[in-house]
Amino acid sequence: MNEHECGRPFVLKFNNNIGELYVADAYFGLRVVSPEDNVSKPLGPELAGSPLSFANTIEIDHETGVVCFTEISTRFPRK
Repeated sequence: MNEHECGRPFVLKFNNNIGELYVADAYFGLRVVSPEDNVSKPLGPELAGSPLSFANTIEIDHETGVVCFTEISTRFPRK
């Protein structure tokens, strides 16, 4: 399997207010695709000094724009 090269997205959420697509990926963490770029970029490469290792869900507060997520494990990667 080439998941470690291609990624393993678990959840996609669309923010209608600003047109961004948020992706929770097991290998690449939180990603965002903006309508201007059409390219996936890291939403936050680190949280409290540690890289995200297994992001698995996203929720968006459409009033404030706050993005919430969960991480299955901070110790064990998917592989």
